Amino acid sequence: MVDVVVNTSPLQYLHQLGQFELFPKLFGRIIVPEAVATELAAGRCFGVSLPEPDAFDWIHLCRPASPVGGLLCWDLGEGESAVLSWGWSVQAHGSFWTTDWRGRQLFI
Repeated sequence: MVDVVVNTSPLQYLHQLGQFELFPKLFGRIIVPEAVATELAAGRCFGVSLPEPDAFDWIHLCRPASPVGGLLCWDLGEGESAVLSWGWSVQAHGSFWTTDWRGRQLFI
């Protein structure tokens, strides 16, 4: 199974749809940058139904390197920047990584 690094949106939507357990069924390691965990925590403070990554043993928190050069000028959120920085730093060999539409438009 392939590993996946995800940002806030896929975690949020699958959680809110009651389909959060699809992640470990579809992917190997589910990698969540700490910036994404911070975004989820901020949303929970406002009463939004969001998962707590620490509560799932199949989620692996990571701290990617600082945002790669050009990412800083792309007007992305911290979570999206962390996902793309992780993918860039490991060159996504054998990994699938995703982000929101804006990040995909800018990166591809």
